Amino acid sequence: MTLVIMLITFICGIMILVTDRKSASSRWLSLILFFASLASFANAIQDFFPVFMYKNLSITLSKQTLDNIDRINAFLTQIGEHIICYFFFMYCVSYSGLFNKKKRHILGIGIFTITAVSFFSFPITTNHEKVDMYIYADYYRFLALWSVPAV
Repeated sequence: MTLVIMLITFICGIMILVTDRKSASSRWLSLILFFASLASFANAIQDFFPVFMYKNLSITLSKQTLDNIDRINAFLTQIGEHIICYFFFMYCVSYSGLFNKKKRHILGIGIFTITAVSFFSFPITTNHEKVDMYIYADYYRFLALWSVPAV
């Protein structure tokens, strides 16, 4: 199912970009969809790839390979969780038309700085590692502190 979502979001992003690539809001919306597609891909490689390898090719992946897949998933997911919030904020700013180009640029730099600080404040870990490290709630609380008011 995540592969289907990945394809749908990616195709929608391409369609929006092709039909209206001159509009800043359309470009931001396309970026949202491309990164949502990337997050779906991250989920798919963790859920689908090992099962596919085992069922169709009778290949059992080593623990190290499964851990590497978990790390790739964690990295792509964490990027998606942060950057999609930034892209959504920039989409709203550009779509609203309330700000001139200079103010949009200043807002973009400010929110991007907050996004980068938020991204680098916590280690890139899988969700079960976040639970084991007791940072799961803190991670999402910190992310929500800036992303919810920004959007």
